Amino acid sequence: MTMMMIMMMMIMIIVMVRSLEFGAHNQIPANQAMSGYFVTEGRPLTTLPVVLNRDLSRIINSNLQLKSSHDLEHLRSIAQQRDEWTKLTARIREAAEASQSEH
Repeated sequence: MTMMMIMMMMIMIIVMVRSLEFGAHNQIPANQAMSGYFVTEGRPLTTLPVVLNRDLSRIINSNLQLKSSHDLEHLRSIAQQRDEWTKLTARIREAAEASQSEH
């Protein structure tokens, strides 16, 4: 996974979280898609939530995951706290870079 892909995923989540501030989060297509993902089974293993969950699992000493709508809401709440979100995205980036250097 390239850094560009990681940054695009982070931007998508940031857009979803920022929409919550305006109270229209259920009307934004990205939020509908992310929320709907956890309702339907049989998705391919390369979907955005799967990739994000894999990235979260690479973070050392973290129990963050993206396997349910509860996990999604938890990540949204973290994203609303700018300092915490900045720390999390830095940890994801560091883990991705470490993973790439291993290959």
